[in-house]
Amino acid sequence: MHHAPLRDAHFDVTIAHLVLMHVADPEQVLREMIRVTRPGGLLITCDANRNGHNALLHIEESDEQENVDLELIQSVNRSIREDSGVDYNIGMKTPVLMNRLGLKNVQARLSDLVVMILPPLDTPEKEQVFRAMCSEGLGYQPTDEAEIDRWREKLIEHGISREKADREIKRQLGRDFLHKGMNYHTVSASAFTFSFGTVD
Repeated sequence: MHHAPLRDAHFDVTIAHLVLMHVADPEQVLREMIRVTRPGGLLITCDANRNGHNALLHIEESDEQENVDLELIQSVNRSIREDSGVDYNIGMKTPVLMNRLGLKNVQARLSDLVVMILPPLDTPEKEQVFRAMCSEGLGYQPTDEAEIDRWREKLIEHGISREKADREIKRQLGRDFLHKGMNYHTVSASAFTFSFGTVD
């Protein structure tokens, strides 16, 4: 990925979908995409903005908009980036990287998809949305004290105080989205950023 076994200036379009948010050096990945794209070709990325995604999650029954600790989420994401280079908020930063690397006509769009669970879950489509939300993290529900302890220690490793970690764990365990979420009124926006530019 950082050194693709592909010829220079070979493709008309190169696309990285949910890739940059998982690599330690997204700028090098973009360099490789530029290298393999012909002059005048288009480079497109789609990546996450997890801080924004969490800010745009509402669960009526747990009053998520009022109770989610956005500072905790920012701190964890910052710590992950500082420790590993992996940036879960790279989506909004990608246009700047593209511009810095010399792409022309750089533009960006935000995903406008808002997914909802509005009970009852009486269609396969609603059930699929619920399962997807669970698999994207809302369904994490530790089953024993050892797993809860590992969760707490991970938060503490990312600079969260024990008190804040315990409060967040208690909040999420009480919400119990995995078992109760099918009855919750949930509205979520993914906030993915689609960025694109032309290779000079």
